[in-house]
Parts: sequence; structure tokens; C-alpha cells
Amino acid sequence: MKIVTKPNVLPVSIEQIKANLNIEEADADANIYDLIYGVVSAVEDFLRRGLITQVREITLDDCFPPFLHIEPFQSLVSIDYVDANDTVQSLDLATVRVAPDRGVVTHKSWPKTAEGAAVVTVQYNAGFGDSWNDVPKAIQMAIIALVTEYYDNPGDMKLSNQATEVLQPYAVRYAI
Repeated sequence: MKIVTKPNVLPVSIEQIKANLNIEEADADANIYDLIYGVVSAVEDFLRRGLITQVREITLDDCFPPFLHIEPFQSLVSIDYVDANDTVQSLDLATVRVAPDRGVVTHKSWPKTAEGAAVVTVQYNAGFGDSWNDVPKAIQMAIIALVTEYYDNPGDMKLSNQATEVLQPYAVRYAI
């Protein structure tokens, strides 16, 4: 999975972090932004999901699976595949069934693909929403706590046991 288009907002604001750290001056802003980006990346990796709307891409080998499970799913952007004649084709998204609440994408009869690596490419919009207000508060609080912890105690960026306990209910437990 790779991110094609990154979100243009963060799931927490620098103001929230600075208030938590009791910092008013702008001298620390660059360091705080770096910490926010690092923590958000670690949290998204742990959760196996994007927080703010972003375009993600997955590439599959050999063929289409019986179904695709994508979370948090908003909408499909495209499904391209290499057909049995080694020609790149785009699947008509109108023929695809989507259960967005479950992030499941199915097709009555997936087309035959070429054999080999990277023969199916799926792009989709993922995330809880376009605004930091769409991200569950528990996730936001975990991010704020982690940024505060790393600001006060620089070093290896690892998710604490407390953070993983808070985040675990939001983690995707299965993949494509």
C-alpha cells in the first residue's frame, strides 16, 4: 500500500499540542510539526489505516482476490489491471459492488489477468473524513499524548503500551 495523495490537514493541530505542553512561543513549532508527522505516521502504520482523507493505492499480484477489504473506505478512484493479453485495462467502476461501511469491494466476475507481479492496481479514497474533527477523539488524544511524550523525552519513537491500548479498537485486523 502506498499513499498517492497525502491529506492536506493533520488529525491534530499544533495549537492543541502547544496547549498540552504549555508552550506559547513559536520557537518550537518546527520541532512540534516534525513530531506530529512522525507520530501520525506511526499511528497510521499501527492502525493500518489513514486518518484524514487521502488517496491510497494497493497493488496485487497474479489476480483479483474474491473480494477486497479496505478500511477506512470512502470511495473507489480506479481499478486497473493487466489482462491476459498483457494490455492495461481499467475496470468500469459501475460494475463493482461496494459495501462502504465495511470497506468490502466485490465484482460478479473479476476479469482474467496476466500472471505475475503487480497486475492489479486499486486506488481509493480512505480516511475518517476531510477534517481533524472527523478523527475519533480517542485517536486524537493518543496522538497528543505521544507528541507530548516525545517532545519531553526525545529518543526512539515507539508507541507506548497505553497508546496501543487506546488505539487497538480502531486497528484494522485483516487485510486484502
